[in-house]
Amino acid sequence: MQKSKILKLKNIGSVQLLEASFTNHSFNKHFHEEFCFGVIQSGKLDFNYRGEKVSAHKGVINLCNPGEVHDGFTKEGWTYKMFYVDTKLMSELSSCISGKKNDIPFFKNGVIEDKKLSKKIEELHDIMFDEYSFTIEKEEMFLSVVTQFIKKHADSFIPIEKIYKCKELIKKSLEYINDNLSENITVSELSTQVNLSLYYFIRVFKEEIGLTPKEYILQQRVKKVKELILKGLPLSFIALECGFYDQSHMIKYFKAYTGINPSFYK
Repeated sequence: MQKSKILKLKNIGSVQLLEASFTNHSFNKHFHEEFCFGVIQSGKLDFNYRGEKVSAHKGVINLCNPGEVHDGFTKEGWTYKMFYVDTKLMSELSSCISGKKNDIPFFKNGVIEDKKLSKKIEELHDIMFDEYSFTIEKEEMFLSVVTQFIKKHADSFIPIEKIYKCKELIKKSLEYINDNLSENITVSELSTQVNLSLYYFIRVFKEEIGLTPKEYILQQRVKKVKELILKGLPLSFIALECGFYDQSHMIKYFKAYTGINPSFYK
């Protein structure tokens, strides 16, 4: 079983995803030009990396820095979910954390045991493959998980940039969101409008509002759904008017936020 996808996120870049299973297989020595990391789903992956043999089992993060020669083999077989991220993008994310120009982060170990982060990486992989998830969900989660990965496990310490009050800029963003709930609003678009980096914008927005942009947008969409239902409009029309892909997509998020089906208000 193998499936792959290249996902292009505006103002973030292209991210390649791979979900694959291997049995009685081995990789010859090779290296990747991009940074790669993922989580083992089952079995065990052995590989020679940076002068030692390492083993990654279920729930463990495996990774390779760009240019690092490695192989891959096992008698058991393995299944994993992988990300392949351009070095330029990793450098930009590292720079977004500190607010100053940084090179690509370096990770000393090819195997990392971090249950919480590995679970988040798996969830990120699933949502990136999910055609029914909003782009802004994918953007926010990708930025959150990968920057957390860098902050927590990169070999060199990267200080977190101090944030400053941006009430007027966030007010502008709120006005735009509320006027365009039917559109496919992205955090890339919102951050560009106020001339802030993606990562910094999300942090400032949450500091001011108490919610991330995605959380605020979904809450406002659910609120608008209620208002339009009370006006007697059909659910299929309301779904598109509030920025959902279709009626079932709207119901999924409405129930997640309210615990009930929109038809309850009819």
